[in-house]
Amino acid sequence: MFISPFAGTFVDRHTPNRVLLWSYFTSGLICILFVLGYIILEYRDFVIYCSVFLLNSINPFIMPAKNRTLGKIVQKEKIPQVNGLIVSVNQISDIIGNSISGLLIGLLGFAGSILFDSITFFIASLLISHLKIKRLHKDQNITGFVETNQYKGNYKKDLIDGIKFILRHRTMGKLVLLVLLINISSLVGPLYIILVNEQFKGGLTEYGIFPPVIQQQEPII
Repeated sequence: MFISPFAGTFVDRHTPNRVLLWSYFTSGLICILFVLGYIILEYRDFVIYCSVFLLNSINPFIMPAKNRTLGKIVQKEKIPQVNGLIVSVNQISDIIGNSISGLLIGLLGFAGSILFDSITFFIASLLISHLKIKRLHKDQNITGFVETNQYKGNYKKDLIDGIKFILRHRTMGKLVLLVLLINISSLVGPLYIILVNEQFKGGLTEYGIFPPVIQQQEPII
């Protein structure tokens, strides 16, 4: 809620693939520190809350960085097709990941599962570090300017211009409102644990399978 409005303008001022690299790398470090703090420190609840807050503070930078990176390497006319492929890959990975998460927790334990998660972050950052981006001409680049010259506009002005743009285009405003409502509805996620545990008498494996079934509505939305 507080960081997302600033994430896009921050990415505009930095190389987006580097933002992705450091976002994933930092997330991996947070996972490792989380496990160490959970094992060593007495106040485990505090460690959990801080770790979740830090991870969620990094997430808002990932999507704008992905979109900017995509705009650098894909021509404008191919953006819808490539976006569709990305959504399909994301949905497949979500289904597979959530389906085996309960099984991994049962096999590796709580700390082992978080460490496994940190490894996936490090692998992602390593892959991005080897990403070779061919620079497009500004007429082909969806960002509209040559990437060698990083954008250095006024931060406050960019935020105000973005708000004005949303208010001026009613369709865009409706889409933003729809996304806000979807994000609010996602707050029911923690209730899935109670539903699986108390109503269906399930464990970790059953809970791992339950969210992907619910998430099948997302591609339609």
